[in-house]
Amino acid sequence: MSRGFAQRFHDFDSRRLGRHTGLSPPLLECASEELEMAYNFRGPDAEGPNHFAPYALGSIVLLVCALEAWFAEHISQWRTAYPQLCTKAIMKASPVMKYEKIINSLISGEKVEAPHNLRLVWELRCEIGHCTPYLAQDRDSVPQAYQELQDQGLFITAPPPGIDVTFADKLQSYALAYWCWEVVDSAVADFLKLLEPYAESMDKGVNFKLYKRLPSPQQIAGHDGSTGAEPQPHRPE
Repeated sequence: MSRGFAQRFHDFDSRRLGRHTGLSPPLLECASEELEMAYNFRGPDAEGPNHFAPYALGSIVLLVCALEAWFAEHISQWRTAYPQLCTKAIMKASPVMKYEKIINSLISGEKVEAPHNLRLVWELRCEIGHCTPYLAQDRDSVPQAYQELQDQGLFITAPPPGIDVTFADKLQSYALAYWCWEVVDSAVADFLKLLEPYAESMDKGVNFKLYKRLPSPQQIAGHDGSTGAEPQPHRPE
């Protein structure tokens, strides 16, 4: 028997007493480990701020899963005080929609929209988690929706004039995964700031900063080639 969303929501909605351990912290640990493996995948001949890294895919997917879990954990915590959050529609919504619905349900005034870059991160997660192959043609290998990320140098790109790498290869990018972490970290900070009156009952989102123990693409670029040894991952004591 499948335990689909309808059954999961029924169990969530009907059980008001009991114990629960959040999934967002271990998911973020897993996502950060994938990011570190993506960093370590950089070969000795790599140049520039970015490099091909299959582990970037896992880091992006797990990061977004963690964000969705983090929102759901807060909804569960607030279910008695703010029952308007505990609806099937909100619990089934994407992290982007949860971001908007939670904020707009708790604060009055002008409606808040999720950051544009957070929407892009969610779409990238869907490109990976619900893969629909995108057929590249010569140097046209990026869907128009992500052209801005291509322009920012976040994708793996083969130099012209030859054909470019496929979109699937482009997604396997350390710089892209690191950027996704930066976007989610910023979105969580904005979320906490907007809901400051509820801050005492909220997780402060410190685990969304785990990526900072790794070198950014800009830091890698500053140590490229003969300019010195590359920076090493920093792990807190």
